[in-house]
Amino acid sequence: MTITEKARQRLDKAGEEIKDAVDSLREEVAELSRKVKEKLKGAGDDMKETAQELTQEVRELGEKVR
Repeated sequence: MTITEKARQRLDKAGEEIKDAVDSLREEVAELSRKVKEKLKGAGDDMKETAQELTQEVRELGEKVR
């Protein structure tokens, strides 16, 4: 096996690990968004607005991760 092939394998493995980490972060962001929405139920208008702002921030962070 040449050095180039070994390097390619390592890069492929690192790329897969990064993809897995990003997928995991996406799942966490989705879960946090669901929890925020659940907390919104029954909250007052001010709380809803604040929670919606937080949800938007979470989405923006999720976009940055992508």
